[in-house]
Amino acid sequence: MSSWFDVKIGNYKVYENSSHCFCEWYFKKSERAIRENEILERTEYIYITPITNLKRRLALNGWDRNALELEFQQELPVLIEDIEYGREYHPDYANTLLALVKEMGLDDWIEKLKSIEHNNFKPYLYEGIDKYEDPVIDYMLCINRWYSERSQSFPCISDECLAVALFEFLPDDSLAVQNCTELVEAGSTDAFDDLIEYHQEKTNLFTVFLTSISEIEDIIHTTQENSTIAKLLFAGIITAMETYLSDTIKKLISRNPSIKRRYVQYEKVFDKNIKIQDIFRKLERLDKDINNAIDQTSFHNVETVEQLYREVLLVNFSEIHIPELKKAVLARHDIVHRNGKTFSGQQRFFQFNEVLALAALVVSTLTDIDAQVKDSLLTPDDIDF
Repeated sequence: MSSWFDVKIGNYKVYENSSHCFCEWYFKKSERAIRENEILERTEYIYITPITNLKRRLALNGWDRNALELEFQQELPVLIEDIEYGREYHPDYANTLLALVKEMGLDDWIEKLKSIEHNNFKPYLYEGIDKYEDPVIDYMLCINRWYSERSQSFPCISDECLAVALFEFLPDDSLAVQNCTELVEAGSTDAFDDLIEYHQEKTNLFTVFLTSISEIEDIIHTTQENSTIAKLLFAGIITAMETYLSDTIKKLISRNPSIKRRYVQYEKVFDKNIKIQDIFRKLERLDKDINNAIDQTSFHNVETVEQLYREVLLVNFSEIHIPELKKAVLARHDIVHRNGKTFSGQQRFFQFNEVLALAALVVSTLTDIDAQVKDSLLTPDDIDF
């Protein structure tokens, strides 16, 4: 089952479509907003902008008064033909309507549109009784009384020209809103994912990390002291940290062209000369090469990842935590490569309290990092400054 989105200019709906045809219409990504509708008691996900912005964008694409007049001239005869066809079913009403419509020019139709918008009149299903006294307004708002292949009840062809007609009378401080709430709630679009994450207390990847830590702590609290289990859990915390750090930089590089540029300039694997003839081939595979380079990075190497985050993401590690993190990474190396023995051959025995202490250290470190990362989720194109 499809979910739907619509565009309203003032109080008038000019556009509606299903999730399969989702687009930003003439809105910009930076005009997205999340707001609470207290009347409906729900969170709404919308694009919103003053109609002056929309009016300019439409005009730049050729949608202006001249375009509206041209469509009116083309569409009015079709509208009249539809009403004449309706004489077979509603003769008295159709004759009354025809007499009015044949005397109306474009500005007269715009006045009817103005009355509908100002009074917030709504479309309705015909059940034998006219809802609106004005026959023309009733015609424009009655959904099922007339058979027609026309897409608009106003005599124009395009949604854009309907918007232009609304611009004729709406004040400049009126708003245009594209409501995508149903799409977001149904999971039919990811257009608001970054904005939703930006407004959360922590990033999605940090939430995943915290879930892993919570699972480790649950094991400790429900298991008797066991050095072997402690050893595995200790290494698991470092692995969870690596995963967060690796996935986070991949995510930010893929979203933000400026961060991608800094990474390419920073990473030594890209420090090579190429022929001008090869530029486009290199660009075509750049994202794949970046992911490969990240996958080859040792994210448990504290010095490496600290410098990488500082230079590429402009994110700083807390200097207080670095010495203890280095010790923990060395211990993890002993666990993974020598079954817990040190380089000199001494066997290390781990306890649950060491695991809990490491968990607290890593959570504290990444909490500070994640707060900085979250500030980088949106680019200048995503939000107005």
